[in-house]
Amino acid sequence: MHLNAMFPISYLPMKKKFLISLPFIVVLCFAYTDVGAQEAARLWLSPTNETHDVGEVFLVNLYATSLHTPLNSAEGELQFSNGNMELVKISKEGSIFSLWIENPPYSNETGIIGFKGGLLSPGFMGAQGKILSLSFKAIAEGSANIVWKQASVFANDGKATNI
Repeated sequence: MHLNAMFPISYLPMKKKFLISLPFIVVLCFAYTDVGAQEAARLWLSPTNETHDVGEVFLVNLYATSLHTPLNSAEGELQFSNGNMELVKISKEGSIFSLWIENPPYSNETGIIGFKGGLLSPGFMGAQGKILSLSFKAIAEGSANIVWKQASVFANDGKATNI
C-alpha cells in the first residue's frame, strides 16, 4: 500500500518557535477475512501538536494499532523536510519489535527514514504499540512536513497478510 499523507510542521517566526502538528491516524489499511469481517491496523505518529524553539530537540514516536488481528511486522518509509529539522537519533528502546532486518536507516541529506521490524508469535494486538522514537532538532525557522512514502503492516497469520 502506498500513502502520501502530509504532516504539517511549521515554525512561528515571530516567537522563534517550532510547531509540529501531526494527524492522529497516519496509515489505515483494511483486509477482509473469508467471512467478510473487516479488520484494520494503523501506523501513527505522536504527539500531534507541539511548539519548539529553534535549536531544541523534540521527540516523535511511531506507533502501531491492531485491535482485531495480531500483527507480527511492519515496514515503512517517511520523508521529512530536512531544511528546517534534522533527525538526531532513532531509538528502538521500548519497541514492540524485537527483530529488525536492519537498524532503521535514515539520511538527513535526503530527509528519509526507513524501518522494517517484527516480533515473534503471538504477535502484537493492542491500541498503542511503540515501534520507534525519532528525535528531531529544529534547525531553522519556516515550514516543514513529514510525508509517508510507503507503509505496510503484516498479520501474524503465517501468510504475511497486509492488514
